[in-house]
Amino acid sequence: MLSVPDGTTAEVVLANKNWRDASRWRYITAARTESGIKFLNQAESAWDSFNWRDPHSGRYSSFGSGNQASGRGGFIRESKFTRMDG
Repeated sequence: MLSVPDGTTAEVVLANKNWRDASRWRYITAARTESGIKFLNQAESAWDSFNWRDPHSGRYSSFGSGNQASGRGGFIRESKFTRMDG
């Protein structure tokens, strides 16, 4: 996260590796939740979220919106994450 300008949003830099298209960076404004953040993915077909278990790790989840062109609704994927800085 870059900053938390108010109590409801967070400015975030996302980085991911797509093995077909190389690395991708995005700057987004995410909604803050009780234990993390959530945001609409780049294709606007799913809500992605990061929920912290503790200061060093947590769980990433993706839920289809069900009302976008993809037609996918409900749970899509989930995985663990850890901090990269230490």
